Amino acid sequence: MPDTMSQNLNSFLIRQASSCPLKLQYSRDYSDGNSTGNNYKIKTKIMMRRVLGIIYQGGKEAADDHRNAIHQTKNWLKAEQVTIYGGVIAWKNYHARLPVLVKDGQRVTLLQIHGKMWKSHKPVTDFKLTRNKKLTVYVREAAYKKWLIRNIYPELDLSIRLCFPSSDFKSGTDNLYAKVAKGEATPGDVDSLYTEVNVDKAIDSIINADQGLNLHPFFHMMSFEDQLDWMGRQLRSDTQPAPFQITNTCKVCRYRTNISKSSGKGCWETHLNGTYKHPEQHVFDLIGHGNSHEAERDRYFQEEVPLPAGITKFSDISVLGNQSITIQQRRILQLLSARGKLLPLKWMKEKLREILKHVKYPLHFIDFEAATSAIPMQVSGRPYEPVYFQFSCHTLHENGELTHYEWLDTDLYHYPHDQFVDKLTSIPGIMKGTIFQYSPFEKQALNTLFREYSRSSGKDIRAAMKLQSLIKGADNTPNRFVDMNKLVRDFYFNRFLNQGLGLKQVLMSTLQSSTYLQKRYTDGIQFGDFHLNLIESQDGHLSDPYILNQTQNEPIEDGSSAMHAWLYAKTEYCDDLRRKDIQDALRVYCSLDSLALVIIFQEWMHLISNCESDGDIIEWD
Repeated sequence: MPDTMSQNLNSFLIRQASSCPLKLQYSRDYSDGNSTGNNYKIKTKIMMRRVLGIIYQGGKEAADDHRNAIHQTKNWLKAEQVTIYGGVIAWKNYHARLPVLVKDGQRVTLLQIHGKMWKSHKPVTDFKLTRNKKLTVYVREAAYKKWLIRNIYPELDLSIRLCFPSSDFKSGTDNLYAKVAKGEATPGDVDSLYTEVNVDKAIDSIINADQGLNLHPFFHMMSFEDQLDWMGRQLRSDTQPAPFQITNTCKVCRYRTNISKSSGKGCWETHLNGTYKHPEQHVFDLIGHGNSHEAERDRYFQEEVPLPAGITKFSDISVLGNQSITIQQRRILQLLSARGKLLPLKWMKEKLREILKHVKYPLHFIDFEAATSAIPMQVSGRPYEPVYFQFSCHTLHENGELTHYEWLDTDLYHYPHDQFVDKLTSIPGIMKGTIFQYSPFEKQALNTLFREYSRSSGKDIRAAMKLQSLIKGADNTPNRFVDMNKLVRDFYFNRFLNQGLGLKQVLMSTLQSSTYLQKRYTDGIQFGDFHLNLIESQDGHLSDPYILNQTQNEPIEDGSSAMHAWLYAKTEYCDDLRRKDIQDALRVYCSLDSLALVIIFQEWMHLISNCESDGDIIEWD
């Protein structure tokens, strides 16, 4: 494991602290930058850096280990002319990784890589700091690196450029991604992939005149150097932490509710005094609009938010007669729960029963995984075009039989779409019946692939015809694609469904609320060489199936980490053993996504089969 130098301030910790100074301690304690998911992203950044290594050839590659990289960088910079890839510099308790550094005498150019697409095709010679906040973050990172280099090497004349993938780039060669990974790409293959933006003036304006603009209020009226000095001192255990202050950045902060190692509580529960029934239920977690307005009124917990007039219990909203469960009703359900009011174990609207009556067997529950890379994978490809590299399909037959089909691209060099389409359209019975997805994504992907193949000829036209048959169905089935996320959102509620409507949250809450499912899946389920565990209790509470089934070596946490893991596995610098571990983890993750759809559907059908009356299904304990 590379040395993380956790007691040093780096670009990641500075970004965290700039949005909220308390994050500096939390980020360090949690070691956010060292999770497996982030390591996958780092590998993607290294691929982007390799492009610059092809453009600026003849450089030296610094070690992954920070301490070795510091010594290497220091020695290499003694040369009159040198190009360094991934160098590391350190001063006091500050350090920074430098993607590409080009030295020619006393003149040094630092190239800092970012993934954001640059849409302008015109040469950029200056940068306006006020363009947007996201770009300002990039400039601040560059300013930190310039400040650090200036303190170590004051004699150098430094210029910094931000490098963004260009929207105008079109690959002139096939398998460009693989060629970059193998070191076989030429400068002509990639020399126009990035737009280089000179940010020297913007950096100087931050270093010389910044007083905390566009930062957390704690840094207002602080100079740039004072900000860095304060952050550097915070890494010592004897320093006074920043005062707690609620801002809009709390909305998306993981530390607001997550348990910290130091206190055993989330940030808000640690710092906000009061006697609350549910200190874990925050106002920013309420569905719908108006949360910022409530926070401005010092209402930070859901139980502090007033209920609408005339609403005191579940029956006050269940009798309203809407065909669907509205966003406002879901918000009220959260407010009732926060007050300890009794809610039904399950609530299914009558409309959902009507919809499910018209599905046609076999039922196909599908999940796709896709990747976007700044480096195109096929000739004429552009940055960030979607590449579909995996699918999982659970097919439920009318007799109750469940079959599983899956495919994952494991080829290092070939573009995966031909095999993706061939394997998907070859699933037995896939041209018939109803297809379930958990968003419009899968159908949109099929339409994208259809357009891609329709523009070509020969075998591509045959693939387009297969896709058209898949989209329409063998008998032009009406409503062939069913979005289960929409069905959940409009027609289904259970008592445990209060942390969002994502597939993982819905699966977990459905398992918690259903003794039928708990008995059915108590022994898990086998697919191929893998066994999925679904029901396991710890301290009297069910464990999350996605955590239960994560592989220890290569955990896949979400779609983003799946994407970056696959991109890493598709490079030559991923060894065969780790590639196999990643591929196993991807198969487990994707199959669990499609199985989750089956499980939710089975729960709905179980509710319907046990209800003899018309109208909504409401089940109490």
